[in-house]
Amino acid sequence: MSENLIRPYGGKGLSDEKNIFNYRLSRARGCIECAFGIMACKWCIFYRPLNVDLELAENIVKAVCVLHNFVRRRDGHRSEYAPESEQSGFYDIENDSTSRANPKVLDIRDQFAKYFVKNVLEWQNQKI
Repeated sequence: MSENLIRPYGGKGLSDEKNIFNYRLSRARGCIECAFGIMACKWCIFYRPLNVDLELAENIVKAVCVLHNFVRRRDGHRSEYAPESEQSGFYDIENDSTSRANPKVLDIRDQFAKYFVKNVLEWQNQKI
């Protein structure tokens, strides 16, 4: 876990605050994975690992985002680029005992959890 990669709270019997955080994190992750799946269907470079340095990988992702947005504006939305299944190969990070967070990252996660409780979405409490 790093400052840019936050995992959900683990365990059972979590507080409402932690459940809300886990739910909102899961929804955000789903949106990102869906967007990446759409881009991967259209731009085959993402079918394999990018064996390049980090800066070039970032530039490739940015370039694909720009090209994707250009094509979407030009051609409109086309459903054939949407993933066939909403199921994805989630890695179970909750049970990954090899990943230990530092206190700063745990504090960041707690701050997000408090923010999500204070800034309630009308449907979030029904989903937890």
